[in-house]
Amino acid sequence: MKNLELSDIDIINKITVSENITESYHDNFIYVLNKDRTIRWLFPTNLKNPSFLSFYNSSTVRSKIFIWLTIFLYKIRIFNLFFGTKISLLIHKNSFLDKLIKNKRYDNFSIFFGTVGANKKIIFKILKVDNSSSYIKYSISNKSSKLIDNESFYLKKILKTKNKTLSVPSVISEKKSIMVELSDIKIKNSIQLSNLENIHINAAIEISSHFQKYNSWDEIKNSYEFKNLFNSFKNLKSRNKFLNSKQLSSFSELALKNLEFINTKDQVLCSLSHGDFTPWNMYICKEKVYAFDWELASTDKPVLFDLFHFIFQSKTLLGNKSYNQFKKEIINLNKNSILKNFCNNNNVNLNSNYLFYLLFISSYYLQLYLNQEKIHIQAYWLFDNWNSAFNDFLDNKGNIFYDN
Repeated sequence: MKNLELSDIDIINKITVSENITESYHDNFIYVLNKDRTIRWLFPTNLKNPSFLSFYNSSTVRSKIFIWLTIFLYKIRIFNLFFGTKISLLIHKNSFLDKLIKNKRYDNFSIFFGTVGANKKIIFKILKVDNSSSYIKYSISNKSSKLIDNESFYLKKILKTKNKTLSVPSVISEKKSIMVELSDIKIKNSIQLSNLENIHINAAIEISSHFQKYNSWDEIKNSYEFKNLFNSFKNLKSRNKFLNSKQLSSFSELALKNLEFINTKDQVLCSLSHGDFTPWNMYICKEKVYAFDWELASTDKPVLFDLFHFIFQSKTLLGNKSYNQFKKEIINLNKNSILKNFCNNNNVNLNSNYLFYLLFISSYYLQLYLNQEKIHIQAYWLFDNWNSAFNDFLDNKGNIFYDN
């Protein structure tokens, strides 16, 4: 393992090492690297099919080509020669990996090492002897422990509600703050769509129909402490040179100016939100949305948070589009008949709700990015678009949804 990043070695040790070592053995695996030389996937050498592809977003043409090519190369048994590296792991008896290997209900598995950042955790795709499958999320930090527990908590709540469009995983088993096993909800012929369709809007509205409550904007602003957060960014030094002090100060001032556009006396409808409602966290099939990865779910955000997030994230992260290139798609939400009806019935102010989204998402991720050792290029794309969106709000005096 001498050629691996220290962070990956730490992860491997977490799943292969047992506190009480009685005996151990070696087993062979294949790992595939990301561009930054960290591990992306790890799987046993005897894995028959590339189940690790289930972790890969398939909503773009490019990703579909990659998946097809991988399946073809794997089928003719040359994928590992080009993209994989063999490694022998020392596995302690009673370690987490040992228990997986020896579980008689499991046929095989593959491991996704997660995305960089404080929220990182590892995910196992479990292939079972009865031909079913599941996912195990395994915590590697205090932050990821909280996220895993949060997902389990909200999935149990959602499963008690009635839904026509939405389907979510069930919790098969869990060990608080350590792991949770979830059902695999992907069904045959399901797809991932990168563009917002009415099916996404229907699902988001259905999500917003659960656990509704009205709060004042004053309560919301105080609860999320936006003023304190953005003021703190002015004096915060980045661990990774993500942004300099001048950029942070300018961005914070811009966000605080926009904060004043929210009328604190108004009431706002809050409800359940997925928190990361994106093309790569759902499948679509026959007018139904199969949504997974509910780690960031909550019930205290203004409605339609998920729709703003879908557009902003998909256009920025999948298409590397500038804000001006997809701004019209956000504004056109006001013209969608389904959404317009929902907003009229619930007295939703799209301007205020969208501004909340920008304030929350930028402050949330800035806290993470500024404390990470490594920053992905996509973080810079997002920052540029948050900055452009805030400037757009300021230029239009808090009213970009002209008819709302």
